[in-house]
Amino acid sequence: MSNTASGDNAQLEWKGLEKGTTYNWYAIAEDQYGGRTVSDIWQFSTEAPIDAALIKSLVEKLETDGEFENEQAAHALTLHLTTVDHYEKKNAADKVIKHMNSFLQLLDHQRNEKLISEKAYNTLKTKADQLIQKWQQ
Repeated sequence: MSNTASGDNAQLEWKGLEKGTTYNWYAIAEDQYGGRTVSDIWQFSTEAPIDAALIKSLVEKLETDGEFENEQAAHALTLHLTTVDHYEKKNAADKVIKHMNSFLQLLDHQRNEKLISEKAYNTLKTKADQLIQKWQQ
């Protein structure tokens, strides 16, 4: 982008971005007298499409980060999501919703038993709610 007057807003649309990816960007402002300023580096992320596989990978990362009391707690969630993934591939919305509601009950149980951190609970609950909403549409 060039020739944007001082005080004007500039807008740019990036095409071909990958979903679920973080990008860094910066701007360079130059004037007709040779002055040049480089901005800080900024960051944005594109959203990955929500599905059971994404939530499953999130469980695995949270387990690696030590957000579960033991590996059995993470395994129980992963096993549940494997079943949901199976039903997603069959496009069986009723089964996906049913099993994701059970997933939410399991999350609540793990939270009550202190088997999962608040951070992991909140993250997974948000993603589970999003997946249910996607399949209810």
